Amino acid sequence: VEYIRIKQKGFFVAIFIRANAFLRAMVRLIVGTMVSYARGSVTKDQIEQVFEKPKSLNLLKAPACGLYFKRAIYKRCV
Repeated sequence: VEYIRIKQKGFFVAIFIRANAFLRAMVRLIVGTMVSYARGSVTKDQIEQVFEKPKSLNLLKAPACGLYFKRAIYKRCV
């Protein structure tokens, strides 16, 4: 992941995630974890623990509705 940007417009929150590749359900897990953290149902320490032991925490996946793919940027091949 190169960056994650968050913008709020009224009741809407836009989350922009840029990476060189994505795993299946990766964006849903990132967004779901951010929501869980904001609600106080998961701590920073618990999130960090997932990187050491991926199965240690059952992370919330954000629902697919409302999430969409904006675009792909490909480097030119010479």
